[in-house]
Amino acid sequence: MSKFRGSITPGTEYNESLSHFLEQEARAGHISLEGMRRVTMKRNLAGTTALITGMTMVSAGASFIAMGGVMPLLTLIGAASAVMVSMIALARYPGGLFYQISAIETPFTHAALLRFAASGAPEDVIRELIVLLNKQEHVSYAQVHDVTWFCSRQASGIAESHLFHDRYTLIRNRLALESRRAG
Repeated sequence: MSKFRGSITPGTEYNESLSHFLEQEARAGHISLEGMRRVTMKRNLAGTTALITGMTMVSAGASFIAMGGVMPLLTLIGAASAVMVSMIALARYPGGLFYQISAIETPFTHAALLRFAASGAPEDVIRELIVLLNKQEHVSYAQVHDVTWFCSRQASGIAESHLFHDRYTLIRNRLALESRRAG
């Protein structure tokens, strides 16, 4: 099934092997992490903005209650709108691993597959990626993440029928993997 390292729970070594592989690829210059950094930066900037403007909003609210006047009220309204804009930005730029990986524009090739296998990727992921590379001309790193996610769920003992329906459908449609039953 897969190589379990230490006391890692089943399924988590899949994400760790993918993260480790991406770090190796970036250090070797095979991929650029610039897109991943942009996604993280947008997410962090929106969160920081929401936090700072939220504190400003609380301060303006306290000032309005204590002294009254138009200026604290306008500051309160402006800060509330800035918090809303920041929260919308946070919702539009999710910062999960999938969204960071999908920002990588370099295609995943057979050479990358060999490097992934050499870095200690689980065997079931390698098998699925071989099938995928033989079926499709271009494979993205987002698809590699999907294969890793799917195999980690299978290794954790989650049957196909119990996977999250939308995510499962997305992965099935994108990868066009053949149906198989969890052992």
